[in-house]
Amino acid sequence: MKSKRLLIPLLICITLITSAVFASAQTDQIQVILDGEVLSFDQPPTIENGHTLVPLRSIFEALGADVKWEQSTRTATATKRRNIINIQINNEQIIRNGFISILETPPRLINSHTLVPIRAVAEAFNANVDWDNATRTVIINSNEDTYSETVAKILQGEKRNLQFGGLHWRVLDVAEGKALIITEDVLEQRAYDARDTGVTWETSDLRKYLNGEFLQTFTQEEQEKIIEMRIENPDKSVHGTQGGNSTDDKIFLLSLEEAERYFADDNDRIADYGRDGTVIWAYIELGWWLRTPGNESGSAISVSPNGSIDIDGGGVGGSAHEVRPALWLNLEL
Repeated sequence: MKSKRLLIPLLICITLITSAVFASAQTDQIQVILDGEVLSFDQPPTIENGHTLVPLRSIFEALGADVKWEQSTRTATATKRRNIINIQINNEQIIRNGFISILETPPRLINSHTLVPIRAVAEAFNANVDWDNATRTVIINSNEDTYSETVAKILQGEKRNLQFGGLHWRVLDVAEGKALIITEDVLEQRAYDARDTGVTWETSDLRKYLNGEFLQTFTQEEQEKIIEMRIENPDKSVHGTQGGNSTDDKIFLLSLEEAERYFADDNDRIADYGRDGTVIWAYIELGWWLRTPGNESGSAISVSPNGSIDIDGGGVGGSAHEVRPALWLNLEL
């Protein structure tokens, strides 16, 4: 009887200790919420050096990216629209669209799962990341408005940083159920054409690219919201050079006249960089293309980095200025 009396308190103590340990383990679990939804992982998230690490494939796919894994180099490539992220186990570098940033905590291999720092990879796709220490929760907002949300904002008079097709846009004009929008960022550096002479907007490589490969980075549904417009290219520019025939385009560059009409001054024409595209400030040297020819058939006018317009124009053959596309968006839902 005496041994039984001793056994019962001992069992109670063991039960209490086990419950406390379990409760502590439950409390220590890290939760990740993306756009209001709780994510689940095969391998639990962990914290290293103050940074939360989560399974690579799970977080990239939750953010809408396609993931490819190269076993020989233990490198993952995540692609979402125009953004390409490269990240490697135990490597402190994360490469976004060819540009390198340094991670404070590199990816780790834990229980055969590759874990990556969640803040770095989410922000690489322009998401906002917050940490709730009280609940040990990572809160991610992907910052992606739907088409209908963007249309509603335009109709309410908003003009800056509007989202469509994974890019941020500025409204230049609204007329007859459609909006003329241009990217806030310069997106990339690209030559107007490979040839040196005899080039117009109609025949340019850049026009073919924008209405081909670039257009295909939009979903089919998004492409249907972009209105094909007749783009006028006057026969004579301010220099008397040939403007070429009119074209039917979904994506285009602004003309000289439009660049002067839709922006208040030089400062207003200065483009952003580094958020949506592959251009960072160190590479912005020549400004962004306009479709209007310069002082000869082998040149095109551009907007300088300081927002002023280079009326004489730069050579189109192999000269890589920045690209800032424009389009007319259908506002009729």
